[in-house]
Amino acid sequence: MKLKGKLALSFGSLVALTLGVFGIITHYTFTESTRASAGEILGLQTENTLLYVGSAVADEVHDIKHALLTAPKGEFADSRSLAPLVAAKVLFNAVYFYPDPQLPAGLVRDAGRFDLPAVGPNQHGHQENALFASGERLYLLWHLPVIKKHLILEVDRESLASLIRDALHQEHATIIIGRNGTPLLPPVAKDGSTEVDSKGIRAALDMPATAQARLTPVGYQYQQPRAFWGADCTMVVPARFLFANLLVLKNRILTAVLVVGWVAIWAALILAHRIAAPIQRLNQATHDIIAFNYTSELGFSPNGDEIGELAASFETMRLKIKDLVAKDPLTGVYNRRFLMHVFELAVLKALRMGTELCIIMIDIDKFKRVNDTYGHQCGDRVLEVVGEILQAETRKYDTPARYGGEEFIFLLPETGVADAYTIAERLRTTLEARTIEFEGTTLRCTMSLGIGAFDPETAATTAAIIAKADSALYEAKDSGRNRTVIFSDDRERMPAPPATPSAEE
Repeated sequence: MKLKGKLALSFGSLVALTLGVFGIITHYTFTESTRASAGEILGLQTENTLLYVGSAVADEVHDIKHALLTAPKGEFADSRSLAPLVAAKVLFNAVYFYPDPQLPAGLVRDAGRFDLPAVGPNQHGHQENALFASGERLYLLWHLPVIKKHLILEVDRESLASLIRDALHQEHATIIIGRNGTPLLPPVAKDGSTEVDSKGIRAALDMPATAQARLTPVGYQYQQPRAFWGADCTMVVPARFLFANLLVLKNRILTAVLVVGWVAIWAALILAHRIAAPIQRLNQATHDIIAFNYTSELGFSPNGDEIGELAASFETMRLKIKDLVAKDPLTGVYNRRFLMHVFELAVLKALRMGTELCIIMIDIDKFKRVNDTYGHQCGDRVLEVVGEILQAETRKYDTPARYGGEEFIFLLPETGVADAYTIAERLRTTLEARTIEFEGTTLRCTMSLGIGAFDPETAATTAAIIAKADSALYEAKDSGRNRTVIFSDDRERMPAPPATPSAEE
């Protein structure tokens, strides 16, 4: 796998892992927090509801108690005489009372009308009030310690349910009241409907008083039962309503995670590209150097980071290697090895593209006499001047090179014979007009030039083209030197006619 792929995979995996862990932790944190908060809220709402209902019931019972305590002795001799006390009451249909001796700890029957529950003492040592069912009716057992009697009030189920409904504030909540697993009142919902199915009702009735609020497998949130006059009161809310806000929050978090993940993955890919691209370019430049191609630049601007410093150092190294390996140290033009590498590439391109190609082979006239007369250092100065002239006349895509000794080759891609002759003559006349000074000695030199052209049929290799140019060069020397000769396929060696004005331009 390439470096770019490794970086992208690493960054992408890190981002995905981070977002995944974040999402899981957020999900469970919000879920547990919401459930705990929901349990506390349901508990408070249950207590507030029971407090409201208990206060309303106690107000009506208080009126009855007051009438009993303030009435003349014997006015309420039996249960039938209590009927006027409940005539104006909403919650009760009838009132009965019994003295304490008639209420033992077990069940007591009064003419088969009541199944009284066993009641124990409250925190003040008095017997607890109790809500119970007998037959099809609902009763409230209310203790009157002052006159040592108990009231038994027949509760109107619809009125009690309406009172509970008015006290409910939790949307979609249902109050379930039961004793020992038996419902005393049909489930009371805020909106009058029943959102809780039979499984939910049974689970609420069977829920022990010590249980904590929880979400059950049947999909309901139950609050710990609250004592309600000896009965158990449980608030139940379907989970789909209780956790509606949580689901919205989860969806928002999921959307945020997806957006952040998408942006982060693209950021990781861009970062991986920014890291890998310069390294890939450096790697390509290294392959170019190995292939003797020292002209390929990095292609990007180094920045101030470590990769930028590496790129800057590499570019400096490339230029130095180019000068050391590709150029002749004396003349400043390219050396023979680099020339031949570029020459082969140029021939291949000419074969593929069908373009023209020429070379100019150059030899300094009577160079041995210069060395013998003025010394080799003076000869080196002449070579330097020729190198300066070649570089001055070089186009961007030309390659001037020292072929060996006093011989040079000027490689001219995409250049025809006429234009090559114009360039050659310009080189020749420039050197001819140049005065060379060396340690007080002034001299002039000339050069002979031979032009060989690429021909896909007769000269399609570097050796064949060089042979043509070399043959033309010898013809120039044999013809008197200081001239340019174009190789001719009919083997005739003759100076080429002067170039047209347009070619000279």
